[in-house]
Amino acid sequence: KLEKQPKDLAIKTQKCDDLLSEITILTAKQTERKSRALEKKQIVDEQLIIIEKEKHEAESQLQETIPALLEAQQGLDTLKATDITEMRSFANPVDTLRLIGYCMLIYLGHPSITWKDVRGVMADMKFITNLKTRDPDLFTSKQAVQLKIYLKKLEEKLDPNHIYSLYDKSERDNKLLTLMSNVSRVGGSLFKFIHAIDNYMDKYRETKPKKDRLISIENDYEINLTE
Repeated sequence: KLEKQPKDLAIKTQKCDDLLSEITILTAKQTERKSRALEKKQIVDEQLIIIEKEKHEAESQLQETIPALLEAQQGLDTLKATDITEMRSFANPVDTLRLIGYCMLIYLGHPSITWKDVRGVMADMKFITNLKTRDPDLFTSKQAVQLKIYLKKLEEKLDPNHIYSLYDKSERDNKLLTLMSNVSRVGGSLFKFIHAIDNYMDKYRETKPKKDRLISIENDYEINLTE
């Protein structure tokens, strides 16, 4: 009986040691999980701050161009059917009218760029509505570059001697708008609208990488929330 007691004690001691070891391991795992959870929360909180900041910056940059775009759209509303008919009536228009017509076709995503296409598009009763409701965010980079090329050609025709090249952009645009409006009322309105679109696209290209990064961060944020 006396010999059995030390053995029983050793067994009980071992069981206690095993239990303590198990408790220690479980405690360590819980501590580690808690630490990971806190780290994850910190990452999620930081991502949320970045998301809000970058979203605000991207939206603010685009918002800068909206007033001019809305004003240009309102200018299109002032056009009369007779104004549009007058522009369509030219079989061989001056270069400035032809080029602004091409710019319009590019913006509308027309498959071909000819004066015949310009006249056909302007014959549509929904011509102005089609211009106003076209989503500029769907404009491709290729179309944006093509638009800028034709717009540059048009500006060269309006100011061949580069009289206004030293003016600041806003003042130069106003001078060119006046010259275009002197050629044609419709041409002037289209010029103002296309210029507003071009400025919007410049800002959109600036914010596009930021928007793409924002989408990536938002995806990571959603994943971190569910883990």
